[in-house]
Amino acid sequence: PSKVSVQMNDTHPTMAVVEMMRLLVDVQKLGWDEAWDLTRRTCNYTNHTVMPEALEKWPVEMMEQLLPRHLQIVGEINLRWMQEVSKMYGDGPKVWGLSLFQEEPFKGIRMGNIAVLGSYKVNGVAALHTEIVKKETFADFYQYFCDKGQKDKFVNMTNGVTPRRWIHCANRPLSDLFTKHLGSHKWLTDMTVMKQLIAKKDDAALQKEWMAAKRAAKEKLAAFAKEHMGMELDCDALFDVQFKRIHEYKRQLLNCFYIIHRYLTIKAASPSERAKFQKRV
Repeated sequence: PSKVSVQMNDTHPTMAVVEMMRLLVDVQKLGWDEAWDLTRRTCNYTNHTVMPEALEKWPVEMMEQLLPRHLQIVGEINLRWMQEVSKMYGDGPKVWGLSLFQEEPFKGIRMGNIAVLGSYKVNGVAALHTEIVKKETFADFYQYFCDKGQKDKFVNMTNGVTPRRWIHCANRPLSDLFTKHLGSHKWLTDMTVMKQLIAKKDDAALQKEWMAAKRAAKEKLAAFAKEHMGMELDCDALFDVQFKRIHEYKRQLLNCFYIIHRYLTIKAASPSERAKFQKRV
């Protein structure tokens, strides 16, 4: 743990907890307690969505066929875990909710529960999201660890790309513009400095430089698209870009609906009305 950290993003890689136990116990021949301590201090779990379908449940029958040893390890982890929980709460619904196994609608393994139990830290990706993780998604786990005096197991790590990585590296002309008008590079590490630009919001010279920087970036992207994709982009149009795979339960689907709506609206408009639409590519 002092040299290696395994970060699990959502429940997809949760088997890392079980595989690490297998390697430490079966291959490295460590005792169970030492292996479990090392595993729990090495792994960390980031929950990205609280939607039930994102908290995977793996069928026990499938595990029996494909990963029988891993299933045995999950069973042993759960046996010891249930004994620990029962000492604190006795038998009842809370214990069942903390189990690594579910019985209905099929006998399965709750990968989210394994991720929480097998991690040193559990985090959400926004303050509100983390509160939902603590109070709803994994409420029983949060309560258990609070009762054990480990309130800091669940933490928040707000998701996002830092300005110095995004603006400074991806759009240097815009970065240089900020630095010029703010008088220093301090905004790269302290975003509150950028509030000083509000005083210049009506500065015609700044607006001209701003639009020139954005135009240059669009022309650079258009040149890339033409060279690598053979696609001609109109730089006078608004670039409306989707950067992620389409999810049936996320905003990307809403974007698809909007494209259909916009198309139908344009088709139904008169030539004079159509001329007023902002061009998009």
